[in-house]
Amino acid sequence: MQKNHLMLDVETMGVNSNAPIIQLGACLFDSQTGEILQTFCQNINLEDSILNYGLQKDQSTMDWWKEQRQDILEDILTNNKPFHFVMSEFSKFLSANVQYKETPIWSHATFDFPLVQNHLKLDGMKTMNHKMAYDIRTLTGLSGIDLNEYDWNKGKTHNALDDCIFQVNYCVDAMRILRHPVMAVPAGSPLLDLERAGPGEIIILTTN
Repeated sequence: MQKNHLMLDVETMGVNSNAPIIQLGACLFDSQTGEILQTFCQNINLEDSILNYGLQKDQSTMDWWKEQRQDILEDILTNNKPFHFVMSEFSKFLSANVQYKETPIWSHATFDFPLVQNHLKLDGMKTMNHKMAYDIRTLTGLSGIDLNEYDWNKGKTHNALDDCIFQVNYCVDAMRILRHPVMAVPAGSPLLDLERAGPGEIIILTTN
């Protein structure tokens, strides 16, 4: 698998499949070290999305935003660009940083990824490769990583780029766990024959 991966995150004014994205964030990162290599973050004009592209906001999400940091919401709603401009810039970012058939694209893949795909389609842009969509929840679940060990109050700001970088931190940790699983085996076990251990496996001796 390619070393460099893409992390994707969106902020929206809805939770349905036709919800308008109001902020689109992404970052290219080194999947082994967690180093952030390239970033993208743009705010999309909400009125343009609704009037010209038929996207629909919902009241429950608008109410939810009232409970979040208002400085972030104010920046999104005041410092934004037309729908076409943002999607065009994002398409350029993808072309420059993502290999269509090789670069894994991480997100909460049942929501963020299909929403971005829908926005690209609506604007007539080339969509991302659906075969390269990787899901954050699946990764963290399989790794068994304890997400409570991470500072969600500081990391999860609901600024899309901040959230991307925060997600990179714990996803890279989860990848390391899966790359180097730990085996606990009894002393004297035939598994202590290192030639029989899987690649990257760490054997821990036990007394029983």
